[in-house]
Amino acid sequence: MKDDRIQVSEKHVGLRVVFFVVAVVVAVGAFSYGISALGAKQSGYHLIEASADSDAPFYNKEITFGYYLEGSSGAIKKATKELVGVYTPILAAAYKQLDSSVEYAGAVSIGALNNHLGEEIGVSAELYDVLKDAYARTLERRNFNMFAGALYAEWKSVLILDDPVGFDPLTNEDMAARFADIAAQVSNLDNFSLEFLDDERHIVRFSVSDGYAAFCKEMEIEAGALDLNLLANAYRLEMIASALEDLGFTDGYLLSQDGLAVTLSGCRQQGYALYGMEDGSIVERGSFVVEGRSSKAFMAAFPLGSYSGSYYSVVDGRLRHLFFDTSTGEIRDVVMSCTLVSLDWKEGGLVDDMAYLVDMCALSSKNSVIEAIVSLGNSSGSASGDVFVDLVFQDGTDYVVEPVEDSVVGSSADTALSKEVL
Repeated sequence: MKDDRIQVSEKHVGLRVVFFVVAVVVAVGAFSYGISALGAKQSGYHLIEASADSDAPFYNKEITFGYYLEGSSGAIKKATKELVGVYTPILAAAYKQLDSSVEYAGAVSIGALNNHLGEEIGVSAELYDVLKDAYARTLERRNFNMFAGALYAEWKSVLILDDPVGFDPLTNEDMAARFADIAAQVSNLDNFSLEFLDDERHIVRFSVSDGYAAFCKEMEIEAGALDLNLLANAYRLEMIASALEDLGFTDGYLLSQDGLAVTLSGCRQQGYALYGMEDGSIVERGSFVVEGRSSKAFMAAFPLGSYSGSYYSVVDGRLRHLFFDTSTGEIRDVVMSCTLVSLDWKEGGLVDDMAYLVDMCALSSKNSVIEAIVSLGNSSGSASGDVFVDLVFQDGTDYVVEPVEDSVVGSSADTALSKEVL
């Protein structure tokens, strides 16, 4: 990665800060405008909505699937119905199997492993591979911890409150001690055993130590330890994208509610929209345009509207969110938002990128974050392929890295270059 591709700006926050969370919010609205209509169907990208499932009533709300369809209105409606039939079981499998808290009939989930400690359980080949990958990442100790379910559940229980101030570790000494104790327990990997017993039949066994079980009982912790936390949707999008590609469905994209995205190999020109704040108003400053395979990893510390969900808040002027240091439970006040767009998406790339963001957000200084970005292209755990980075610090400065790969259509202030904006 060449240094002359990196540009650093120190401009005032009111003129330059890029809230990528806004980009995703606006993108969801753009989908309904530019992708499908209620009446006659026209050629273009159409939303494919999976059928309802009584066992998982919200499973089809987390992921958006857009696919390019053309022909007459009748032909498009027929193709949409056929795609729903293909997409529904793929989405359901990805959603259910990675659910850390619920057991489902016909789909062994991570939740089943949490509920059947010490038992040998057969899982799908896909879940087996995900568990192996997540376990290897956990052993790397780069801030992703698949055994930190209790710590993430604790933070969610605080951030979901309408008024979390009295329960936040910043303002409550007892809660600060509780968070520190939980972080210490989940960071002690000796408390957990994940065994891969049969690579052909995909048999696994998950156990926790007697000490950890006693700790959870004493602290009244009910959350299962095994949890993919911030990488869950990255794994889901990878599973879904791979399944669609294998079946020959390539001209589409996938977008999660937390701002992650994958465009498939045959996807037409797409723009990842960039938005900023100017004089207190949201302004569009352009788009990063790509074709074919790509993936977008995303994090934001700033709460804004329905997109942010329940897991963001502001306490004593400090942003509170789920991108914390898993070794301590503490939230760093360094990164405001960051988007990584990897070009020529390949299997595992989005998970690599999200793991990179999870690690980066635990760094304690702006300089250490910049050093991590500079070394991104050379590190063994780096994002896949060439990468575009747009990062905003909480002090209002930003940091941009532009890729050099020839397949990039370009960055432009004219979003008309792109057919759709993700």
